[in-house]
Amino acid sequence: MDASFNEDDHQKFDVVVIGAGVSGLTAARTLLKRNKQTSLIVLEAKERIGGRTYGEYIDCGNGKTKKWDLGGQWVGDYQTNVMKLLEELELDTYPQYMKGKKILQLSDNLIRYYSTNIPSMPWYALLDFAYLLHKINKMTKNFPLDDPYSFPNAEKWDNITVAEALDQMSFFPKLMKETLNAAFATLFGADINHISFLYFVYFSATSNGFDRLIGDVKDHAQRLRIVGGAYQIADKLAEYIGKDNIRLNCPVVSIKQENDITTVTCLNGETFECKYVILAIPPQTIAQIQFTPSLNSGRMHVLQKLPLGHLTKFIITYKKPFWRDNGFSGEILTTGGQSIIPNCSRGPNCIVFDATTLENDAALVGFIGGSQHFEYSAKTLEETKIAVTSHLAECFGNEALDYVSYAEKNWTEERYNGGCPVAVCSTGLMSLLNGSLRDKHGSVHFAGTESANVCCGYISGAVQAGERAALEVSELLFPGTVSTAEMEKVSCLQTRLRAKNKSCFTTKLLYFGLIAGGIASLYMLTKRKLL
Repeated sequence: MDASFNEDDHQKFDVVVIGAGVSGLTAARTLLKRNKQTSLIVLEAKERIGGRTYGEYIDCGNGKTKKWDLGGQWVGDYQTNVMKLLEELELDTYPQYMKGKKILQLSDNLIRYYSTNIPSMPWYALLDFAYLLHKINKMTKNFPLDDPYSFPNAEKWDNITVAEALDQMSFFPKLMKETLNAAFATLFGADINHISFLYFVYFSATSNGFDRLIGDVKDHAQRLRIVGGAYQIADKLAEYIGKDNIRLNCPVVSIKQENDITTVTCLNGETFECKYVILAIPPQTIAQIQFTPSLNSGRMHVLQKLPLGHLTKFIITYKKPFWRDNGFSGEILTTGGQSIIPNCSRGPNCIVFDATTLENDAALVGFIGGSQHFEYSAKTLEETKIAVTSHLAECFGNEALDYVSYAEKNWTEERYNGGCPVAVCSTGLMSLLNGSLRDKHGSVHFAGTESANVCCGYISGAVQAGERAALEVSELLFPGTVSTAEMEKVSCLQTRLRAKNKSCFTTKLLYFGLIAGGIASLYMLTKRKLL
C-alpha cells in the first residue's frame, strides 16, 4: 500500500511535522521507524533544530573550546522514554556531581551549608517542609491526569496560586515560600504567586511526585547528564530523518483542512499538502496559527493563556573546579542575595550546579528565573555577568571571579519560542486544560512536552508526546499496525501506576524521622525546665 500522494511532487506528503525540537523530531523518527514508506517533512520556524535544547561553543581555557548545553540538559533514571531513546541513539549518561557542601541562602542573606538532599533549616522548619512534601505527593498519587477537574476540590485549588496554597498548608509559610520560590523560578521560569496550585499538582503528578522534580539523587530529575550534551539528541534524530526532510526558516501561518487534504502554509508563501499534521511547538505559538476549521474558543483561550516561563541560563567556565577542592558540591539554592546592581531588588541567581564535564573542563551552570529574570533582562550583559559572578564569590570565595568565560542565553528573546523551560498555567485555566493540549483537531495531532501525560515539561515528556502523536498518525495511515498495548506503553501509563507506590517513601521516612527528632527536642527542653 502506497500511502504517499505523489512521490514526484515534493510539496505533497503523508505527514507534515511542525517543529524541529525533540518532540517533533521524535515524532518524525517514530513514523519512519514504523514504516519507511511514510513520506514526511519537518518544518521549523527558526534557523536551527533542537527547540528548547541548544548547544553553544564556549572557551574552556588553554586554547580549547567545547559545546555546552544552554538549554535543557538533565535527565532522570525514572524518565523511561528519554532513557530508552538515549540508548537507541547511543548516547551515554553520567551522574550529576553532588559531593560536598551545598548552600542555602534566604532573604536574610545568610549562607547556610548542608550536605544531604534536604536544605539546612531548623528542625521545626524541616518538619514543616517534610509535611508539605508528604501532603503534595499524596495529592499527586491518585491525580486524574486525563481529567484534572475531577480531582477533589479542583476548583478551589485552581483558583489559588501556589503561594496562597502554602499560606493555607504550611505552619511557616514565609520560610517555605522563600525556599520553594527559587526552585519554582527555575522549574517553571515563574514565581509561586503566578502559578495555579492545581496545575502544579498536575505537573508534579506526571513525574510521580514533587520531590522528584527538585532533587539530584537516584530517580530524580537532575540526576543524570548526557555525555557530550543534550543538544546531541536533536542532531542524531535529524541524521535518522535526513536533513533533506527538514526545512528551516519556515514559520507556519495557517493550517487548512478541506476534502481530506490538509494544506500547511508558511510565512514565505510555500504550501505543503498532506493527510495529517503533527504540531510539536509551544502552546502560545500554536495559538498564532490560523486554523480552518477554527479551534474551539475554549481551546484557543487556553493556548493563548499558556506562555512559556521566563528564564536565563548561564555557563561560567574556570581553569579548575576550585569549589570541589574547597569541599563544595557547586549547588546553591538562593533568593539571590543582596543586589549590587541599581534598580534590582536582589541578586540574580536562583539555582546553581556544578557543570564540570567528564574531561574535567570546569564550569558552573545557573539560572535566573521569574521576577529576577524580569529585572536583569533590562540590564546589560556586563551588568548581569558582574552580578552573577559577585554572588558566586559571596558563596564560594573570590576564586569565582577568576573565570575563563561567561555565556548566557535569555530564552525570552528566542524567536518562535518566547521562553523556557515550560508553559505556565495561571489560576482559573485548568477547567479548560483537559484535552486542549493533547486531543486531535481533525487531521491535526498535538505533540510537545506540554502535551505529555508523563514527565510534562521535561525532555522525556517531549519524547513521550512525540511518540504518542506519531503512533496516533501511524495507525490512521496504516490501520491495524498499532496495538492498544503499544499505545499504553508509549504513554507510560503502566509505569506511572507502578511507580506511584514508591514515590513518597523517602518523604515519609524524612517526615517520621523529623517527628521523632522534634519530640526528642521538646522532651529535652522540658527536662531542662524541670531541672
